[in-house]
Amino acid sequence: MAVDDNALLLKQLDHAQAIIQRLASNSFLLKGWAVTIVSAFVALALKDPKPAPSVAYLAAVPSLIFWLLDGYYLAMERAFRVQYRTALVDGTGLLEAPTLQIAQWRRATLSWQTSLIYVGLLIISVVIGSAGDHLR
Repeated sequence: MAVDDNALLLKQLDHAQAIIQRLASNSFLLKGWAVTIVSAFVALALKDPKPAPSVAYLAAVPSLIFWLLDGYYLAMERAFRVQYRTALVDGTGLLEAPTLQIAQWRRATLSWQTSLIYVGLLIISVVIGSAGDHLR
């Protein structure tokens, strides 16, 4: 492999590392936004003396949307990591974005890294909503 090929490979690997870091950062930010938005919905639901359970149940919608998006980011991050490792072993460049299969996305969405927080948020919104139903 020529010096120019090595320099190109290193530049492409640096670019792939930056993409992986950005995907991980986006995933982290999504979790923070999900907690913030669900907390806002729950606070709105419990604000009045007579709680509004429908508002708490509504918190499940952004939770599900963020969960799916977070699963997508995690699946893409994993696909880029595989491509990165392959490039290190084979010495080939990373010229295109990896293709993502639905099974990879489902596996990432249902992994413990994403399920733990989003299932927790869904449980909180359902518990607050059902508690509000009993208080009305």
